[in-house]
Amino acid sequence: MTDHPEHDQDHEGDHDDHPKVDKRVFILVFFVLALLTAASYVIGNYGLDLGLSKRMTWVAMMAVSCAKAGLVICCFMHLWWEANWKWVLTVPSSLMAIILVSMLIPDVGCRTNKYSSERWNRAAAESSETTEGAPSHDSSESEGGELP
Repeated sequence: MTDHPEHDQDHEGDHDDHPKVDKRVFILVFFVLALLTAASYVIGNYGLDLGLSKRMTWVAMMAVSCAKAGLVICCFMHLWWEANWKWVLTVPSSLMAIILVSMLIPDVGCRTNKYSSERWNRAAAESSETTEGAPSHDSSESEGGELP
């Protein structure tokens, strides 16, 4: 192997560009993440017992998950210490993700509205927990035709 002194000279000061962050910041972030993980566990396992509806439990779990993801991204990917150009990349992509998810919600939520009786016969049986106020889809109700 040959030595490349010109390579070493060119990249001699590159490692000084990284931000100097105190270890206490990472320790604090660790404890906040542990606290948020505990909150996720409590909301997920005891949310209904605490009086939250299923939908509110889901929203709370998503909020805690987004907070944890944001904390990890900002701290461990050093976005707190980056220049302002980070907003040029993150804001449009975040808006696009929100728009795409918003466009998929009606599709996923209404996917069973036009099932045929043959499709319902092949579909998985619904549990008693998920049928709160949902219409019945017995094949006896729609003999030989599509569901209303």
